[in-house]
Amino acid sequence: MRDLLPVSGDTLVAAKWDGGILISTTTSGFRWRVLHDDPWQPNFLFLRRLTIDHEGTLWGLDFWKGIHERSYARLSVSRDFGKTWREQTFNPHTFFPIDFYSRPGQPLQLVTWSGRVYRPGDKLVQNWQFQEPLQLKTWAGRLYFPADQLGQNWQYVRYCPELDKTTSRDSPLDVESFFHNRQYKFMEDGRLMTRSGTAWKLEATIGFVNNVYDVCACNTSLYVTAENHSTYENAQDKTLGGPVTFLMRVANGQVRNIRLLPGKNYMRCDAAGRLWLFGSEGIWELQTPSLLRKRF
Repeated sequence: MRDLLPVSGDTLVAAKWDGGILISTTTSGFRWRVLHDDPWQPNFLFLRRLTIDHEGTLWGLDFWKGIHERSYARLSVSRDFGKTWREQTFNPHTFFPIDFYSRPGQPLQLVTWSGRVYRPGDKLVQNWQFQEPLQLKTWAGRLYFPADQLGQNWQYVRYCPELDKTTSRDSPLDVESFFHNRQYKFMEDGRLMTRSGTAWKLEATIGFVNNVYDVCACNTSLYVTAENHSTYENAQDKTLGGPVTFLMRVANGQVRNIRLLPGKNYMRCDAAGRLWLFGSEGIWELQTPSLLRKRF
């Protein structure tokens, strides 16, 4: 799975790895309905990100930052909860959205490759306006705010180094080490930090991993999924059939309840405080700190 969206109650929507979506509405992941997963059909859908806005509209995003091939970005919208979709393709040279900035249940906002946040300017999502009055983030980590009511002109506010993608990869403020809306960051020396106002405090030191996939706070606990790619071959578990993800619960400055899952895994917490894990190998529900149930 490329993304998992807990909607409300027992309703889940997932973006399948090879295309299509899964919807589970009343069974909390026990039974799924598969839609738009046939690449030979005109309604085939491929999404990397999912969200739902304050009006119950589903949004999906697909993008690719090309190296030898072309870049692209596509936004899809469904107003009948996944049955039918409309798609809009953008020119990545002028508008290159790569993620949803808004949280599920909020009015739609997108963040672009350059770190700027946008909201739709009309119902048809054909025109776009800079988000206001929130500050926007650019590629160089500078924050801007709209200088007029239309949000077409921008004034410089301040420099934010932790958002600067042009800084050295050796910097401890590597933007790719930030998680959960930049509430947590993982340092190269294994320190997991939590944002506290304008400062950072140590949450735990996890010395046996060097690549964190996700950090998620759920039901009063903090969870981390990670791997140790420098010992890639040693990190394979024959019972799981390949590379593994370490699932860890962090409490009182220590790592507890380490579990192994196949493939790369990311996390979502639903409104009921249930932790869901998803990745290339499927979907799991963490029922207790030591009990995982595969749901797909």
